[in-house]
Amino acid sequence: NLESMNDKYRTPFHNTFNYVFNGTETIKKLLEIGCSDEEQFSFFLEKNISCAGISPGATNSDKVTMIDGFYEEKRFDCKFDYIVSRFNLEHIIDPDRFLSKIRTEMSQD
Repeated sequence: NLESMNDKYRTPFHNTFNYVFNGTETIKKLLEIGCSDEEQFSFFLEKNISCAGISPGATNSDKVTMIDGFYEEKRFDCKFDYIVSRFNLEHIIDPDRFLSKIRTEMSQD
């Protein structure tokens, strides 16, 4: 029943992501910032993308690496092919810091 799960929110994002997703057989890594449970990842999992999510109060998952915490405070030991932030933009205090951190954690491929 989450509003964020409604088609009017999902469809434009899915269309845009499909435009940039290259669909190669190489498994890609994706981080979603501001998600709370595995259900929000079904679109990516169907594309054989290895998914991780970070959000305060994130729930455990068998299919997605869920991290309970704040993105700006977490250090990652890997780079991501995709970093998605769909439902937390209103919570970002310092956009420059946020975007700089994303740039450092994106793979160069």
